Amino acid sequence: GIGDITGSGNNIIIGNQNTITNITNAQYAEGHKMTEELRRRVNALGELSDEQKISIQSDLETIKSQLAKQQPDTGILQKAKENIAFLADITAIVAPAMALLTWLSTQFHI
Repeated sequence: GIGDITGSGNNIIIGNQNTITNITNAQYAEGHKMTEELRRRVNALGELSDEQKISIQSDLETIKSQLAKQQPDTGILQKAKENIAFLADITAIVAPAMALLTWLSTQFHI
């Protein structure tokens, strides 16, 4: 399979059987890492239902896909941020949730 393709500040990693495992815009790599960390932490939470986790995972994937773009859509990021804002109230993930929410606010003024 193809291992690593780079260009125009983007980093695309494609794994086996053409499965995309990581797409990031180098400019927003920090936000992408924070989003992925929060995604992993949410997935491990026992206090959320599977339906809640799926909804949250979807919003986090939306954020990551926007961060892969050269010009992320701030309207889409704002909506996804609003959808996951309640995560800052969950003690087990307050630190990564606040880190991502603050980063989005600072980076995109949303």
